[in-house]
Amino acid sequence: MKKYKAVVFDLDGTLADTRLDFVKMREDLQFPLGVSILEHLETLPLDKKDNANRIILEHEIAGAKSSTLTSGAKELLDHLEEKNIPMAIQTRNCKDVTDLVIGKLKIPISKVLTREDSRPKPDPHGFFQIAKDWNIDIKEILYVGDSHYDLQTSLNAKSDFALFTNLHNESKEINHPFSVSCLSQLISYF
Repeated sequence: MKKYKAVVFDLDGTLADTRLDFVKMREDLQFPLGVSILEHLETLPLDKKDNANRIILEHEIAGAKSSTLTSGAKELLDHLEEKNIPMAIQTRNCKDVTDLVIGKLKIPISKVLTREDSRPKPDPHGFFQIAKDWNIDIKEILYVGDSHYDLQTSLNAKSDFALFTNLHNESKEINHPFSVSCLSQLISYF
């Protein structure tokens, strides 16, 4: 069994269940189906972009306030912290909401990249920056996420990926040979 030297997590749906209702968010934004919310946001004129950002932030704050740790997250985080394994979060969420979730749930991770810090996933730039900062080869870092953005980020970076299956993604067409339904199942890989 391969042992990893570090881990990069997605936040929403992976470490934290923020209960974000993307269908309702998309309805409130009046964005078309099948188009990424963040990518569509970039195509809007400035006056519409400001209003859309406000709507997105309202949804993200509501999700952050009701967030809980996902299954096995505390056990895995405690293990990684005890073993001094470098940990990071790369999220498509904004900094303020990410900080709110991390603080509320007492997530012991200080290296965090939000959509303000680097190009959003699936662009691997942020992941490459984390690996460079740690001076750890990308092949020795496990990327853990729950969405096609996370999987695609890992594929773009040519890194190993663990899919965290949850109530929101288990019915989606995300198939990956390395998947877990409880994050503590990853303990033996570190």
